[in-house]
Amino acid sequence: MKASKGSVVVESFKDRLRLRWRVSGKRYCLSLGLPDTQESRMLAELKARQIELDAISGNFDTTLAKYKPQSLAEKPVNDAQLLTCAELFQQFMEYKSQSLHPRSLDRYKTTLKYLHQFYYREDETRKLLAAQNAIAILQTHVEQFNAWLQSKNAERARKERLILLSACWSWGITKGFVEANPWKDLQKQVESAPKQPLKPFTQEEVKAILAAFKTHPQYKHYADFVEFLFLTGVRTTEAIALRWMHINSNMSSIWIGESMSRGVPQTNKVRSIPLNDRIRLLLQTRKPENYLLEDLIFPSPEGLPIDDRNFRNRAWVKMLELAGVEYRKPSNTRHTFICMCLSAGVNPAVVAQITGCDLQSLDRDYAEYIPSVSVLPDLYANG
Repeated sequence: MKASKGSVVVESFKDRLRLRWRVSGKRYCLSLGLPDTQESRMLAELKARQIELDAISGNFDTTLAKYKPQSLAEKPVNDAQLLTCAELFQQFMEYKSQSLHPRSLDRYKTTLKYLHQFYYREDETRKLLAAQNAIAILQTHVEQFNAWLQSKNAERARKERLILLSACWSWGITKGFVEANPWKDLQKQVESAPKQPLKPFTQEEVKAILAAFKTHPQYKHYADFVEFLFLTGVRTTEAIALRWMHINSNMSSIWIGESMSRGVPQTNKVRSIPLNDRIRLLLQTRKPENYLLEDLIFPSPEGLPIDDRNFRNRAWVKMLELAGVEYRKPSNTRHTFICMCLSAGVNPAVVAQITGCDLQSLDRDYAEYIPSVSVLPDLYANG
């Protein structure tokens, strides 16, 4: 039961009734030790009314001795012990924001939005859950949230949110906000579940996408940008941040060490990518006559940094549709580059160096594209 503002809330916690209320800005919680039955709730309601009357008349007993059963010794609890799920995650997000990139923080904000949506819906089931705080969330509530989340999110996004929630409750344990992590088992399930296999673009699809960009009157401005993504395997945000100063004097290599998402710059792991003739020609052709070293190589039509989200939602979606190619995110240009390099026999260590991946990730995510040796060579045939 959730009472109106200023009144005492009667709720079930671990199948036992307790009262929760606030007096003079201070929160109180009193466990009655009674099972959640109709008879016990009647007694709990009487206790609740007594507390309300005492608070109004100025006779409230701050020690709670007047209201608690003889065998119990409860005391006021602090605000941290009464955090709701959303409040706990809000604090966790504020803690993480000190070290997170703004784009990464968006995932936390979206997860917080889903917590609010689920635990504060206008039906009786959700009202009951909303009355419970973070410390009272049980495995059944977690499973209900997960089932609801499945109807709202793609599989990858759902897994990401469950991992964040598990991390939040683990952090909450260290802070004394909660006593257990009911999300942990779900996190293990999603982490151990087999990943959906990658689906790189075929050579024919790449040609169709590039042709669509090069011939479209509105989006042909991005043709070189998209071709560069396919030819180098850089991340979309890395290509957006590239400036002419990042190319060496003879255009034999390009320095990668920054990225930009929605106008916010970030430092990346530094690496250098060797350029072939096709990439050099692309860059030389688009290089302005009177350029500055700090100018962006791939600016937006307005001369500003490309907004990666707007590019994806507008130009990318439209061009794949016109090309008759099944939708995949712009990041798939990077997957395609890696898959094609490995399939062509490029040493995985070289691919890892060029793309900024680690060998462990390549072996895990791209094993099927790495040619295997069926027969060991005779290394000492001439010995």
